[in-house]
Amino acid sequence: MALVLETGKTKANRVQAKRAPKKAAPYAPRLMIPAKAAYLTMLPKYARACLRPLTMKVCPPMPAPCSAVTLSSWNAKGRPCRRWIQALFLLAILLGSSSCTARAWNPSQVAEPERVWLLQHALHPSLVFQDGPHQLMLYEYGEWRWFALGENAWYRVFPVFLWSTPGSLSRRVIPVEGLPSTRELVKIMEARSGWALDVERELAHALRDELHRRFAQASEDRLYNPELDTWFVPDPDSYHAFRTCNHVMNSWLRQLNVRVRSWLWSWNWAVDNSPDFYEP
Repeated sequence: MALVLETGKTKANRVQAKRAPKKAAPYAPRLMIPAKAAYLTMLPKYARACLRPLTMKVCPPMPAPCSAVTLSSWNAKGRPCRRWIQALFLLAILLGSSSCTARAWNPSQVAEPERVWLLQHALHPSLVFQDGPHQLMLYEYGEWRWFALGENAWYRVFPVFLWSTPGSLSRRVIPVEGLPSTRELVKIMEARSGWALDVERELAHALRDELHRRFAQASEDRLYNPELDTWFVPDPDSYHAFRTCNHVMNSWLRQLNVRVRSWLWSWNWAVDNSPDFYEP
């Protein structure tokens, strides 16, 4: 009888052992994080590649599937990390805007020179071409809502740089009598400073005609801003932290065979050996 009871008890223990949940194996923390995390998808694709190595070291690891921590709680823990990434990103932009200056050099050897002007406004540059004997043509690139619609409140600085937003190409016709000096042009455009550049005539006409065509292709959606006395059209290229007005100006100057040295984020401009400049 005792043997039967012992055998039944042993069998019951076996059944209970089978029904008992297995203990979860210890989970080693993972350094990798999902590539489609919220704080990465909100940035342009250029920024994701730069920030992904940083997030692998700073962000908390994702829990194992068998862990008691749910995915929503992990996302809640990841929010401070996202705020830190945004803070570091904005800090880099502010440091670049306050201390970094893009520098250009006037071409030294030009066969057929033609004068163009680089103007420095508050935080963006513009390029002025000659367009006939009695007028000049100003072109600049910017963010559509900021420049065209005039939505330039301080809190829009963050979405303008953190997200990819629509860009704009603006044009303004400047009637003149003869070739003005840089000082006169700065006063007319209410700019902060300006520099004259003597570049190859063929290159200047090629870039001016290219901007003319680009503006004409989107002329059906053009918008006039009376405060700036400027026409705006949507630009196919988006505006973000890795493609600002200064990045586009860098590209335009290089098409004119102007040597440029700039940082990733440069908001101030300067031109060496300019034949005519105005820096108050």
